[in-house]
Amino acid sequence: MASESGDLLRCLGSRPCYGVASSHFGRSNLHLAQCCRALRITMRDTCHRGGVLVSVLGTAIDSWAALAASRFEMPLIRFRLADSGTVPGQLVPCQQGPLQFEVPVQTSLSADRLLFALSPRVDVLFRRSGGRIDQAMRWRLAVDQSAWLRVSESESADGERDELINKHALPLPLRINAPSHFVDPGRLCSTSCWCRQEDEWLIHCTRQRFGPWPNQSKVEFLLSLLASADLRQWTPQGVLERILSQGRLTASAVTSDRRFPVVCFSARSLSHLLAQRCYRSHVQRWDYEPYGVAIRKSAAIDLGIRPVIYGTRQTKASLPMDQRYRFQAIGKQTDWRSEQEWRSLQDVDLTQFHPDDIRVFSSAASR
Repeated sequence: MASESGDLLRCLGSRPCYGVASSHFGRSNLHLAQCCRALRITMRDTCHRGGVLVSVLGTAIDSWAALAASRFEMPLIRFRLADSGTVPGQLVPCQQGPLQFEVPVQTSLSADRLLFALSPRVDVLFRRSGGRIDQAMRWRLAVDQSAWLRVSESESADGERDELINKHALPLPLRINAPSHFVDPGRLCSTSCWCRQEDEWLIHCTRQRFGPWPNQSKVEFLLSLLASADLRQWTPQGVLERILSQGRLTASAVTSDRRFPVVCFSARSLSHLLAQRCYRSHVQRWDYEPYGVAIRKSAAIDLGIRPVIYGTRQTKASLPMDQRYRFQAIGKQTDWRSEQEWRSLQDVDLTQFHPDDIRVFSSAASR
């Protein structure tokens, strides 16, 4: 493996090479922020030593590495599995940046193991226990304990990282604790009678944010993560603060008909929603959180917010096209009619309402 690595990296001269590896992040902005914080450290160390960043096309972190290298004007070598007709080891300029090159490699190794085989130094930015990156890292350590590998926190227990460190991996201390924002929702409705009024207010609860903000491109999102890893902005409280600073609710919720981004509300009382809330495993979040905005129902109707029409496929087909944003299937395992949902097809400008027609609620823990 050492001779193979030396032959393929000879084109880089004497500059030290720093590989980056990561498991897939999933939907969690917490994992994304952890990866970006680790990537910034890798970029800093690589730049400080006059090194070259190394990645492999097809790995989870490759597109991020290319974007970061372009953003910070750092040399990047991207290895890729050679296709027929390509010359292994030949440098090919990349379109992503003037300092980025691709190198085709003829090998039977997977893309993840190829990175560990070729890079004398590798930073593992995020690792899932038992995943492909975890297996590739253990494979490299078993073959060559002199390998310079740094491992950050992962989804596994601390004891497992200690085990890797005992096998000569190096620690990359990057634990990021998600801000705590939730307290017992029963405490929230004890003093305000409006919280218990049914069919009087339309409730919009904020949730933990996954992925880019509405109207933010993926590239803008990734660059913002590379610039800052402030986790609080993605919590339900942070999302509420963003709404209040902008003075509007953005139509971004995706319904069963993806053509219609909407703002969603419930006509159930806030007290009822928080008492009956549950964790939706298929979307990895709670359906309601103790943060958000309530609009008096009569004022919401004047602004064009309308109730959902529950039904079957036949119900949807019978609706005029301009009303299909209101359709919601009744559901099989869950009867969605209990939510008493209302929707707005456009952004809701909160500054249009009289102060008496607006309520802002938040957990007592954040006051």
